[in-house]
Amino acid sequence: MKRYRAQRITDTLNGQTCHFRSKLEWRYARYLEILMGQREIADWRYEEFKFKCSNGKTYTPDFVVIDHMGGKFIHETKGPLFPKNVTQIRQLFEDHLNSKFNEYHLIFDRDDKKTRAKSCWRTLTKLQMEYPEIHIHYIGSTLRTLGLK
Repeated sequence: MKRYRAQRITDTLNGQTCHFRSKLEWRYARYLEILMGQREIADWRYEEFKFKCSNGKTYTPDFVVIDHMGGKFIHETKGPLFPKNVTQIRQLFEDHLNSKFNEYHLIFDRDDKKTRAKSCWRTLTKLQMEYPEIHIHYIGSTLRTLGLK
């Protein structure tokens, strides 16, 4: 089985030096910069805080996006979907639902339901039905259209 290795990138965006753990995170941060420039969002922060989960592990969301009304939204980018990701996501929602965040957005590069473990997607779909605060987005084509490769 081929091991997934993300490309790490360091860049300064939105007045903060960020050590992105993947190219998708970096591309998405540049996309958030565009949204800020168009006044679609008020601000965003990269890995600003950590959640402590009931299983003893910590979870650091990729982005906190702030709208013009002060609402805070977690945006979590995901490359390939693995069973451990689904487990982490479920644990996060069970532990921190109704916290200080309005919604959770899961950002995927592409819709790869056909190539990845179907059980992961079924579990994620069930989780989305349990928690309407979860939103799933496939943003790869938008990023490519904007030249964010």
